[in-house]
Amino acid sequence: MNWKPGEAELAVFRGVELLLVEDMPINREIASIILESWGVAVTMACDGAQALLLLKEKHFDIILMDIQMPGIDGYETARLIRKDHRCSVVPIVAMTAYTLPEEQLKITAAGMDDYLPKPMDQEQVFLCLTKWLKLPTPNTSLQLENNSGAVAPPPQEEVLNVREGLRRVMGNPTLYTKLLREFKVEYGASADKMEKLITEGDMETATRLVHSIKGVSANLGMRGVSLAAAGLEGRFRSGDGVSADMEKFKNAMEALCRQIDTLKLEQPEGAPAPGHEDPEEVQALIEQLRIMLRKGDFNAADLAPKLVSALGGRRRELVGGLVAAIDRFEYDKALSLLVDLERTIN
Repeated sequence: MNWKPGEAELAVFRGVELLLVEDMPINREIASIILESWGVAVTMACDGAQALLLLKEKHFDIILMDIQMPGIDGYETARLIRKDHRCSVVPIVAMTAYTLPEEQLKITAAGMDDYLPKPMDQEQVFLCLTKWLKLPTPNTSLQLENNSGAVAPPPQEEVLNVREGLRRVMGNPTLYTKLLREFKVEYGASADKMEKLITEGDMETATRLVHSIKGVSANLGMRGVSLAAAGLEGRFRSGDGVSADMEKFKNAMEALCRQIDTLKLEQPEGAPAPGHEDPEEVQALIEQLRIMLRKGDFNAADLAPKLVSALGGRRRELVGGLVAAIDRFEYDKALSLLVDLERTIN
């Protein structure tokens, strides 16, 4: 059963200013594509600190905010927002993979008004926005298109549910292919990274990494990796042995990367084939990214995946290190890696 709002329902969103606070670039891109297709004006922040800066400069009608973020998390960000009298009544909606009663109490205590479960469901987001923006509530029974009389099966541990993933990116195969490649570059070697972090005793970073993978993979229809990541995260948080769950995660990630390498989706006419590299586009993106990094511009995190896509998955080690450095706000290191990347290209 698919859900799709009509033009009349979407008209109410024209002029709405929304602040999206999300530290994961892929999740930001998916959410912004959906919201902007509805006519919502989206401003993006990659963490709580940037969100607070943006709120000093501009008024927003509503805030969608991730909870688990490095630095200032969603709870603390919400508390700081509520201390500003200008933002005392702006609706704040948490985005979280945790929906247990104790989590809901923490969300309310931090001054947030509501929550949306991850991965993002378009109908739930639509109804949440209309509720808190006090917009006319659509007759959702008219929005449901039943394509089959069969009851949907429960989630399986399949490698990649392409149909689900495409639904989350508005049915755009070019965008979906790009996001899959970005995911592989960013997280393909994550098991090795986590084992290194565990050896170094840095469980906090390892837990944050596997939590991020769990959320992003669920957004892209990667059920096997998402479920394996969820199991591994539980082990990290409980302090129990992780060897069996780590092996399961490794196997799931390897199977996913193999499927991404062989997946061929029908592309719209005139779209470049995956792996195609346009030298002029690549150089333009490098120059733009260099300027952003020198300025310490947070939006570099949104531009880096576009460079990954333009390179067609090539130079994986350099590009993966560059993206990781940007995500950690290590801009000097990212600039150095960008110079190395440009040298290999030229």
